[in-house]
Amino acid sequence: MFTVILLRGGAKRIFAQAKTLFEPFEEERLLAFADWNESPRARAVDDVLPGIRRIIKGRREWRVVVVESPEEDGVEAAQPDNPFDYLDNELRPVRLSLQESPHRLVRLAHMLLGYPPMGAKDFEAVYSYKDPDAPTGARIERRASDFAGPGEPPPAPSEVRTMLAGVHDLKIHYREVEYSPDERAQHEELKAAYDFRGNRPAEVIFVSTRRPPEGDPHAQLRAAWSTDLGQVPSQFVARNDYPSGTRFAVYDLVDEEHSDYEQSLMRFWLSVLSVSVNDLPPSAFQADHVYRLDIEVDRDALITTINEHLSRLGSVRDRIDGLFRRPGRRPSTDIATLLVEQEIPVEFDSLGSRPPPPWTATHWLPMCPSASPRVGGRITPRS
Repeated sequence: MFTVILLRGGAKRIFAQAKTLFEPFEEERLLAFADWNESPRARAVDDVLPGIRRIIKGRREWRVVVVESPEEDGVEAAQPDNPFDYLDNELRPVRLSLQESPHRLVRLAHMLLGYPPMGAKDFEAVYSYKDPDAPTGARIERRASDFAGPGEPPPAPSEVRTMLAGVHDLKIHYREVEYSPDERAQHEELKAAYDFRGNRPAEVIFVSTRRPPEGDPHAQLRAAWSTDLGQVPSQFVARNDYPSGTRFAVYDLVDEEHSDYEQSLMRFWLSVLSVSVNDLPPSAFQADHVYRLDIEVDRDALITTINEHLSRLGSVRDRIDGLFRRPGRRPSTDIATLLVEQEIPVEFDSLGSRPPPPWTATHWLPMCPSASPRVGGRITPRS
């Protein structure tokens, strides 16, 4: 699948050394790079991604890979282990916000994939139990908000069970809370604002660097005992309003002062290249997870490939050196065969009272087009 790569922030600065890795795939038209205008005044797709129409022209299927380096402060501050989960959305209810996101990554996902559809706004618990005064066994239904005071949140199910301790056959079911007409109108406005004329990308893959986890053994022990971390979903996709076609991956890049920085940087860009040129199955790269990105290098195959390229470069170098060291051949043709003597009469006007003698100009003209353009001659008086 054709891939469009967007570089953001610190990714542009560290990309210069890895540009040659992507050039062969650019020449084969398997991928292309596009500019990303992050100005707050850029709101339309053609303003945010200038030239994207020309790049994807004639492509039925395409995708976007966004490579970024997260900010550490300001509105873009995110979780240290998940740079796509922003801190200002941590305490937000898990529902569609119906407002434009202040984060550039989220807005870019909306422009490319569209604003997410409206799901269920919320679910309210409804408690039902048998009426002891009704002879027919009729049931009474009470919503969770009926047990809360003015301005208070609904109580938890355990608290409601305590309140209804004396009732018979208590059951709980949930009822969907509908959106209001005004909220639906806001959603339609956002859908229209993020309209994309043409075929949208099949997926948008966000790849970001992050600091490696701490090597503290106590921290690793606590993480090992936290067994619920892999079972309880974080719901960061819904909390940040990411569309369903987004994918997320991180790479643990060491600091520039680290002795393994060059190797780590090379592995990072090779990982990005592998994601860009290969089709990953949806079952192995799901939308609601953050994956740690890395590659495995076959040392034997890499050594063989490098040696083959070095052998070819050595052959080219020897060929060029031989051409430079080869002595030049002198022309074997005699100069007399290239030039022929021609007499041209020349007459001058009288200078003073004495008439000048007639003169003859003799020139040697080249007889061969490949001969030297140098022309010689002499002027002699005629008797």
